[in-house]
Amino acid sequence: MRKMIIAGSSSFWKEALSYKKKFEKSGYKVLSYPKRDDDPQTWRELYECYYKELLNADDIFVLNLDKKGIKGYIGYETFAEMSNLVVRKMNGENLNIYLYQWPDKKCGCYDEIDEMSKNGWVTLLNQKYDQ
Repeated sequence: MRKMIIAGSSSFWKEALSYKKKFEKSGYKVLSYPKRDDDPQTWRELYECYYKELLNADDIFVLNLDKKGIKGYIGYETFAEMSNLVVRKMNGENLNIYLYQWPDKKCGCYDEIDEMSKNGWVTLLNQKYDQ
């Protein structure tokens, strides 16, 4: 069973929960996903727990919905998580990085994501999960 991380803004927590259910139904084990901002854990606890889970993930799905007037918004923290998996891929691990949608050029890390795609490290998610 492959292990998945759903990454993205915590403002997408409802959509993330929906995708969590879809991925689990298709056989994935979802290790982590965006949750509501009112979680009682401290940022340090959240980061430590999240990055440990990220180290155990086989795949990451970036739920980059529209936010702040940017189509396919990807924040810098999510970009850091993607970069973590890119480094692992470069070291020979069989990992997948999926985007929900292609980001707008207004996205702060657009050029880097474009390069990741050109190198075959990032792909768009198969739309079968949107049904």
